[in-house]
Amino acid sequence: MELLKELYGISARTHQEKDMIAFVSQRLSDLGVTFTVDETGNIYATKGNADTYPCIAAHLDEVHEAREKGYEVLVVRDEFIIGFNSGKREFNGIGADDKNGIWVCLKCLEKFDNLKCVFFVGEEQGCIGSHQADMKFFDDCRFVLQCDRKGNSDFISNIYGNPLCSSQFIKDASLGEHGYKEEQTLRQRGLEISCANISCGYYYPHTPHEMTNIADLKKCLTLVEHIVENCREVYTHKEVRPQRRDYRSDFFSDAFLPRSEKRYAEPNTRKQNKPSKAIKEAAEACTRRQLAEAKDRMRSFFSLNPDGRLSVFEVIYADFFPRLKKEDFDNIYKAVMKEMASGRKKRSTHPLYGNLRKTANK
Repeated sequence: MELLKELYGISARTHQEKDMIAFVSQRLSDLGVTFTVDETGNIYATKGNADTYPCIAAHLDEVHEAREKGYEVLVVRDEFIIGFNSGKREFNGIGADDKNGIWVCLKCLEKFDNLKCVFFVGEEQGCIGSHQADMKFFDDCRFVLQCDRKGNSDFISNIYGNPLCSSQFIKDASLGEHGYKEEQTLRQRGLEISCANISCGYYYPHTPHEMTNIADLKKCLTLVEHIVENCREVYTHKEVRPQRRDYRSDFFSDAFLPRSEKRYAEPNTRKQNKPSKAIKEAAEACTRRQLAEAKDRMRSFFSLNPDGRLSVFEVIYADFFPRLKKEDFDNIYKAVMKEMASGRKKRSTHPLYGNLRKTANK
């Protein structure tokens, strides 16, 4: 895992990816891979000479601040990789989102004779790089895989009910045999071939406690290698986009409307049917479940990170709980802080010796 540890040691905050661009460029040169770097900083790599290519995408930037003195990458029991600053005695994020994806790209370039890889900059702040992508690069690609998803089993193949992959591609990918299942995620656009995003073994992204499970990352690499080796045709899939003006896209997108443009809904003259009692009850039950799960996650988050901020928690987890509003998170935060304060008070009182803090002061 030395290559992976090297990647984790490189600072590449959004708009500050020059060291990572240099590292990946040098690695591609060492492998004899032809590549170009565009004005934005995106890297386009092509290995071999073929009529069509499998293609893998990753992004070069991360959310974490520059590495400070004392930072080191630690492998724990040959199972996990974490970042730790021994000088400050605190955890540091390793940038596994998306250095794990970069690692998968480079390992596949080492193994396969014919392959394309693209490395985007600025993805953590509005998909800057992919919005400026040279779409001609994908003209001879069979499909595009992106390893940029936490966990170990998600294969993101549709968004808002709109598939991003052909059914034949899903079948040939043999997801079940490799411990993966289809899931739903952010919008991808701009290609008429199948695209997917794959879990690549990182957890707690965008936090100081970010970590990689080595076995889960290798599991991702195994699936990607299987797809590259066995999905040999061009898996055409043209996206059908909803006919509405305020439609939003993320990956390979130029579909954003200007912020200044007003968006008014057309008046609806049809009689509105009220939702049934069963639908209301189902919605309320869903909200209750999300409230309970959000409280569990927040309790765990602040237990591991006592100095954490609610705003950081909301950035990380808001998309997990779409039914919750800002005031819901505020109320949950107050309840969790009250519980934690009560827990600390209980632990300071010993059943035999009374208040330990007062005893210690004497």
